[in-house]
Amino acid sequence: MRALWRQAAHVLAHPWRRVALALAGFVLILGIDRWLLAGPHTLIATGIADETAHFTTMAIFLLAFPSRNDGFILGCLIGSVAIDLDHIPLFLGSDLLTRQTNRPFTHSVCTILIVVAAAAMARGFGRSMGLGVAVGLAVHFLRDMATSTAGVPLLWPFATTGFMLPYPLYAATLFGALAWGGVAAARITGREKRRGPGR
Repeated sequence: MRALWRQAAHVLAHPWRRVALALAGFVLILGIDRWLLAGPHTLIATGIADETAHFTTMAIFLLAFPSRNDGFILGCLIGSVAIDLDHIPLFLGSDLLTRQTNRPFTHSVCTILIVVAAAAMARGFGRSMGLGVAVGLAVHFLRDMATSTAGVPLLWPFATTGFMLPYPLYAATLFGALAWGGVAAARITGREKRRGPGR
């Protein structure tokens, strides 16, 4: 597993490879969301498609703003999808997490703050991973606000209002990250050319 992780890091070390992958991810997300909009689809198919888009959204940000911290990267990717486990009680017929909200109240800033507090008490890899999970949660909520008809109860327990974002703003944010990655890649390439071979 560690060897595979190192191999992936080596492949992604080239800035233009990161840009190409981010662009492919952006196109994938647009395709998934167009397919979801054309529904209805089965619950399983919808879930797989949406989680893929959540994971890819986080991946685009990581490709645009690369980190060398393995724990942080892993935490970001886990946080971007694992929070949706809070939907399981609803699927089992329980309103334990949705009593006053249209979406589980764990989809809130409060959850992010709890994760950050836990990370602050940890050390080393655990702290890095915890901070990554917090970032992954924030990115997850960003997509949910743009794709959910019920919104996200960000201010629970102080308010149960579901916050929403226009989908074009979400898409523009992803494109902005992609553009930033392109600019960074161009700068890196320019510096390498100025240094010349063998320097």
